[in-house]
Amino acid sequence: MEYDVRKILELYGGDGNMAVDGLMYWGTMSLDDAVASVRACGGKVDQEYVDGLRGRRTGGKPKRAARSE
Repeated sequence: MEYDVRKILELYGGDGNMAVDGLMYWGTMSLDDAVASVRACGGKVDQEYVDGLRGRRTGGKPKRAARSE
C-alpha cells in the first residue's frame, strides 16, 4: 500500500534510499510499503539498497551477481 510521503522525501533532499530508511525507522513501515510509497511519490530507490536491507533483515548476506570471466 502506498502512502503520500512527499514531505519525507523532501526532508531527505530527494534521496529515496534515506527516505526509505527514515520511514522504516521513524514511521515503523515495512520495507515493501516504504519502497512502494517513495517510488509512487517520484523518488528513486536503488534495488541494490533494497536487496541489502532484505539481507540485513533476514540475517543473511545479500546475493551478488556471478562474475563473468
